Amino acid sequence: MYISQRQVATALQTLMIIGLAAILTNNLIVGSQPISNLVFLVSLLVAIGLLVVHLRKWQQSEIAILAMAVVVCGITPTAFTLDRNNVLAMLIPAIFALIFGNAAWVLGGSLAALAIFLTRCAIVAVQTGANFVEQVNLTLPPVVLLLMAIGGMTLARLVTDNAVADARANAGRVVDSLAQAEQRSNELAELTRAQDAQITRQQTLLELVDTLETPTVEIAEGVLFAPIVGNLDDQRSGRLTERLLAAAHRRRTRLVILDISGVAMINMAVARALLNTAQALRLLGCEVVISGISATVALTLTQLDSDLHGITTVRSPQEAIKRYVRLGV
Repeated sequence: MYISQRQVATALQTLMIIGLAAILTNNLIVGSQPISNLVFLVSLLVAIGLLVVHLRKWQQSEIAILAMAVVVCGITPTAFTLDRNNVLAMLIPAIFALIFGNAAWVLGGSLAALAIFLTRCAIVAVQTGANFVEQVNLTLPPVVLLLMAIGGMTLARLVTDNAVADARANAGRVVDSLAQAEQRSNELAELTRAQDAQITRQQTLLELVDTLETPTVEIAEGVLFAPIVGNLDDQRSGRLTERLLAAAHRRRTRLVILDISGVAMINMAVARALLNTAQALRLLGCEVVISGISATVALTLTQLDSDLHGITTVRSPQEAIKRYVRLGV
């Protein structure tokens, strides 16, 4: 169960009020001195007032409660001797400070209460002419036990404060690490988006280049003209075949003119792919005319011993168009 420091301070203040009320009641029953009863009554009223302002969320209420505990524990003992009850009373400020103070509060509160109590004892000793040491019974064992208890509480609070400081530092480092990780994640996401955009642009450019390298133009109804310029490698010849077949099927083409006058040379594999493209177009019902065959390309086609049956060759695209007009293909 989680209990906040404010709730603990409220509980301690309530216990102090209950304790003061019980001591005042007992003094009234046994007939203690009026001065003593007045001191307890004033202390009780002050404690009630501090509880009220504490519940109203006064920021300095915890310091005031600790100061109240110091004063009450210093002035309320009626026996001017360091007996067991008074030694325990000197530890009450340390207990309060141990919960909602710090190490300095633990040490200072207890010593302040002890100083108030010893000052009262000294005043009484002077008034009565008694020996201070004998009156207080200032012997070593109770003093040592009291100092040991105060020192132990001070060290315990110091260890707790160090642990809390380390925990906060670790939490700060964890928060910084999470922030850095989130920043890196955002940077990677931004880089990924940039790379995706770049890949998209490159793909668009490649498609544009592919279109420019192997354009297909419908020069008349049912006639598709495909000029090929530059080196024709395996990859490009594959794209050419795909584009020509798709265009011929989509436009219901009857005649395809492949102009390869801009191709300086082709290897055996590309030449075979070009012929396969022509055969595939014929399967779609298209007549295929190849124009602009250079001497080098002609030699390569001859070395392939290719069957050009059904494929017409002409010198130029103009000749192919004239033939188309004359024969009405």
